[in-house]
Amino acid sequence: NRYIVWFTTLMNSVYLLIKVFYYPFKSSQLSDIILGIAVFCLAWVECIFCEAKVLRVHRPPHISGQVNGESRPLLGATSSYTSEHQAIPNYGGYYSALPSDAGSIFRTPHGSPTPSDLGPSIDERFASRNSPIREEHPLTAEQNGLVATAQNALEIIWSLYNRPLSIWEEEKLTSFVKVHSHVDPTGLKTYRAEAVLDSTASQVFRVAFFDQTSVPEWDTTVKEAKTLEAIDEHTRVGYNVAADMGGGMISTRDFVTVLRWTKFNDTWVSAGVACTHSSMPPQGNMVRGENGPCGFICKPLANDTSKCHFTWLLNTNLKGWLPKAIIDRALASVQISFIERLQQRLKDLRS
Repeated sequence: NRYIVWFTTLMNSVYLLIKVFYYPFKSSQLSDIILGIAVFCLAWVECIFCEAKVLRVHRPPHISGQVNGESRPLLGATSSYTSEHQAIPNYGGYYSALPSDAGSIFRTPHGSPTPSDLGPSIDERFASRNSPIREEHPLTAEQNGLVATAQNALEIIWSLYNRPLSIWEEEKLTSFVKVHSHVDPTGLKTYRAEAVLDSTASQVFRVAFFDQTSVPEWDTTVKEAKTLEAIDEHTRVGYNVAADMGGGMISTRDFVTVLRWTKFNDTWVSAGVACTHSSMPPQGNMVRGENGPCGFICKPLANDTSKCHFTWLLNTNLKGWLPKAIIDRALASVQISFIERLQQRLKDLRS
């Protein structure tokens, strides 16, 4: 109940002020020092909880500082990809370090591999879930813009994936999954989760990317996933809702993302980046997060092609006033949880 949160936060804040100005603290008494710190910490945590759980949901847009119905972080944009005036963000600082005359390594030439070895075509899979399918006609200017944005994100992901491992700092390690992170000079932080999965690269890519609308069936961190528009065979606009994270400290977020995939030699690569779509404006009961360049890379092991090396690069702006330590811990845990459940899903499909 939001009124309970308001009331308790107000009372503790008033109590803190009274303590500070009227209580005769004695620096020589440990109990007085502990009491002062405890009261301050309690009021601080309650203010954060009130902001995250109550104010951002219930206050009107003209007070909350929303743009086009979307909440902005109280501490300002933490990522250079956030733009208030562009329907499609500009990722100029992320361009892949490829020679200018090399062209894109991700153009799909005639006769290149298709997803036929993954079972039904992408359009058939979309149609089976009542997703909107683009009829065969020239792309609109808006669709071409989305394709270009997704293509740029794809090259960014490939560039990040191939950067030296020495730039990545350890975030969280388990016996199965390794999570590292890298902060670029502009302050953008990318998380890199890796594991070796007991399935072929094409099988893993199918479950993790092509069948994303089925992810909520086996991953509890995703509440909803659907396709808003299939632009072409390699590009689509998706929508997903992430469950609460950090033990409820980070409330439900939703994301609209343009996604693109390709196959480079024997490696499957996908990328996604935030976009807007007329069919899914910001929802009043959720904070709209923004994904920077994110993607999956599935590469067969050199000595055993029945297994693959799976990498998830994650760069996201959750919006809101959230402590950095909570975000770091929550995102690393989400990546570990996803990969562990992905491994179990693949095992269930084989049995």
